[in-house]
Amino acid sequence: MTLSFKITNIVEVSAEKIKNALCCAFEGGSNYWYMNLSPAEDNVIPYKEFRETGSQQEPGDYWHWCQIMPLVEGCAVTFEDKHHEGGTKLHRLDVAAIENGLAVMADKEPKHFADLISENDDCITGDVFLQCCVFGEVLYG
Repeated sequence: MTLSFKITNIVEVSAEKIKNALCCAFEGGSNYWYMNLSPAEDNVIPYKEFRETGSQQEPGDYWHWCQIMPLVEGCAVTFEDKHHEGGTKLHRLDVAAIENGLAVMADKEPKHFADLISENDDCITGDVFLQCCVFGEVLYG
């Protein structure tokens, strides 16, 4: 009989690593399947606060609004999946989706998760991360 073991570790993933992964996904890695990225209509903080010089930007640092908005409780971005059967499908990326996506990525895509953690990430890592967040698996690749 062959035994197998599943080891669950708790790993803290910084907001910086998440922003980098979203940058990789939204600026190239996932462009082949997503479109129409926009702030969610029900955000508790106005879009303008995520732009340069807004209250959600760190002084002297700049991140695109789509990379910081989903990391703020009560805020999200939305986008469409252009390859969804039967037409496009709207997806929402928020704190809960990111938490779930990290767990899915660690479990189902450990090589890509290791790349994310070790800062060896690229556009493929970002794409895998985004798909884990919204689909719970990698559908496209």
